[in-house]
Amino acid sequence: MKLHWKTEEKDKIENVKQQQKKQTLVLQKKIVLQNGHTVFEYNRKTMEIQVAIYEPPKTVIHWDEAFSLYLKKEVKKLDIYNAEMKTIAKIIERPNCIYISCLNKTNVLKILKRDYNINLYNQENETT
Repeated sequence: MKLHWKTEEKDKIENVKQQQKKQTLVLQKKIVLQNGHTVFEYNRKTMEIQVAIYEPPKTVIHWDEAFSLYLKKEVKKLDIYNAEMKTIAKIIERPNCIYISCLNKTNVLKILKRDYNINLYNQENETT
């Protein structure tokens, strides 16, 4: 009888641990901006559309391509202008927000209606 009691206790502990792991999963998405696009955030609770706030951007320089051009003697100098540069900026995420990349605020309204079935056209016309 004592062995049976101990195995039940272990099963209960394992189930609790599995539930805690499921709660810690967070979905993160990478947005690649096109020329002229801005990232907007839509707050589901307050129903406001704002421009998303970024952390200060970081620039990463990849020297591999520049160094290979220098070794092939296609370039006389090993210069920063020959290297590939990427600027990485992270959005400060807020709770209950949807992030959308588009040209302007009217396109955000269209995307919200098309993809998320949220109609804000009437509310925009009443406030303006």
